[in-house]
Amino acid sequence: MGNRVARTVGRYEVLEELGRGGMATVFLARQTDLDRLVALKELSAFRQSDPSFTRRFLRESRLAGSLSHPNIVTVHDYFESGGIPYIAMEYVARGSLPPYIGHLSLAQVAGVLEGMLSALDHAEGRHIVHRDLKPENVMVTSEGRVKIADFGIAKATGQAQTGSVLTAAGSTVGTPNYMAPEQAMGGDVGPWTDLYSVGVMAFELFVGHVPFHDTDEPMAIMMRQVSDPIPAAHSINPEVDVAISDWIERLLVKKPAERVQTAGEAWDEFEEIVIALAGSRWRRAARLVSPSERPADAPAGPATPPPTVAPRPPLMPTWEIPNWGPTMSEAPTRPLRDGDEAALARTVMPEEPTRRLEEESVPPKRGRPLVKAALLLFVVLAALAAAFGGGSSPNGSSGPPVAAPASSVSGPDMALRVPAGWRRVRHAPATSLPMSGAVTAAPRGRRAGPFVEFGLVKGDAGANTALLPAAFLSSIGRAPDSAPPRKAVRLPEHGLQAWRYAGLHPLGSGRALTVYTVPTSAGVATVACGAALLQCDAIAGTLRLKTATPYPIGPSNAYASSLNSTIGQLQATTQPQEANLQSAQTLGDQAAASLALASAYESAARQLSSVDLSPADRQANAALVAALGNTVAAYRRAARAATRGDSGAYRVASAAIPGRVAQVNAALAGLRSAGYKPATPSGSGGGGDRSADSPAPRSDVGDSRSDDPSDDSADP
Repeated sequence: MGNRVARTVGRYEVLEELGRGGMATVFLARQTDLDRLVALKELSAFRQSDPSFTRRFLRESRLAGSLSHPNIVTVHDYFESGGIPYIAMEYVARGSLPPYIGHLSLAQVAGVLEGMLSALDHAEGRHIVHRDLKPENVMVTSEGRVKIADFGIAKATGQAQTGSVLTAAGSTVGTPNYMAPEQAMGGDVGPWTDLYSVGVMAFELFVGHVPFHDTDEPMAIMMRQVSDPIPAAHSINPEVDVAISDWIERLLVKKPAERVQTAGEAWDEFEEIVIALAGSRWRRAARLVSPSERPADAPAGPATPPPTVAPRPPLMPTWEIPNWGPTMSEAPTRPLRDGDEAALARTVMPEEPTRRLEEESVPPKRGRPLVKAALLLFVVLAALAAAFGGGSSPNGSSGPPVAAPASSVSGPDMALRVPAGWRRVRHAPATSLPMSGAVTAAPRGRRAGPFVEFGLVKGDAGANTALLPAAFLSSIGRAPDSAPPRKAVRLPEHGLQAWRYAGLHPLGSGRALTVYTVPTSAGVATVACGAALLQCDAIAGTLRLKTATPYPIGPSNAYASSLNSTIGQLQATTQPQEANLQSAQTLGDQAAASLALASAYESAARQLSSVDLSPADRQANAALVAALGNTVAAYRRAARAATRGDSGAYRVASAAIPGRVAQVNAALAGLRSAGYKPATPSGSGGGGDRSADSPAPRSDVGDSRSDDPSDDSADP
């Protein structure tokens, strides 16, 4: 906090000064009648004699007071005491955004942008343009959310405009580093003007500095906003995803008419990008965490933009990965034994109730007479199915009876059994699934009725948490790596774990599909079935792998152990070296510490790049390895500059390091969507002292599991 103050203003007891600027001073105060803390804004004595500033002060209270939104700081009161104007506002305890820049993951940046754009959308609906958006005017709540503050130069447009216009035509107000070209030229402003400022802030959040950070003179910055092109964020920081970089560019278009026009449109575009990169559950990791280096008595936030070289963010806490039970390496090579059912197929979604798998497609044993009767019945039903062409109600539990799988159909990588009368299909129906060595079978070999197709999706095509190719997800209207509602099942004949996706309608197929995906060492073993659900379950339940080794669905013990060990070792190594770098007084010492840090990150990247992975983990692990490698390169550039004795080059190289470390944190955050969970740090800092080898909690689940809370087929 700031200076202690002891006085009473109206019904407010002033406690201490939070900060001051050219126009006003802000105090922490207690509203005595309601016994609540507020931020009390007092017009500075220098400005009190200027009627225009007094009008602006009153205008701010009226405009902000007319807005009621979770992401806008609430104005409680406007009053005068002793001839001095005051505004009483909601007190936001954790100050403004600048101390957080350089410490945010992709999900956290998305949370900041979502809050800002939601607030601007609300203001836009009430014909209000903020005109001074910058990190200092974005406040962080105790819950880690953001609120826009300081409508001191806001402008009401259209029907919201009342009274005299705040500024004369052609005048320029705002903060040059974040100012739109039309605002710098004193032209007409609108919602698109605030969106330019959002674009500058997004650029800063992802790159580490504002576009024209190398210019100090305010007028020169304004002229560059008008005339100079802003480089793509990706060209400065290659770790910035191209889709994000393109989105920022659309906000930073010089001509207002060609820029994104509304906050709602801007958020809709960005949300799609975030879901594609971080998964649909990114909001779970979006809350801001208070920087560990910030002392308890620090001010709410700097009054000016932060320096170009931001403090280096700490690594995220050591990741604690749940122990999810045995792998399935033995499943294809031996028959099931008594007691295996509980050990097989532990599903992967943490923090959900334990469930047992139903044997949905295998009838219970009831003695030899019943078995013989059942077999006889299956033969009759199979004959009927062959005669009448099978079921025609795909993915439904009703329809023709289930025909027992009887004959084997084999491909180069796997085999399964199909009902009697089913034959290979020469020209397979379209499924939009790029399966290698695909085999299709259908009753009498006809394409028009029910069918099953199976094969391997090789390479990176299915290497994501959904285990479905991005093109296929797009064909059913899903973002890449965004899993449709699914259920974890055990394919009983060989104990394979699989995700079952029911009721999928890919473009071009003309029919609903049930798709089963099994992660293996050779790719994703995939079964696509266009028949009744129970018939599909009966056929897919016989899947047998010929050579590939299956993996369990979800987080595996081996990768969990590697992550814990590698990230724990990385933290243990980098924390003292980071302290050495911060305290280094000579370029030689800075070079030595930078090289040591580069070596630590390089060792982590090397260890993780050699891990044997399920396809479900390969994409996230590759992103983490790439982020570690880029951090190595950044530290080595800084070390080379320091070794040469070039202090200017060292400062430039060092400024890029926070962005590289932030990318490592973003990659670790991406693993959370795959079911890997961070340990809770023991202290207030970013690292904690929990051992990376400490026991991880188990979450044992049976054989059937829904990944979607709305899936009515899941057990209660």
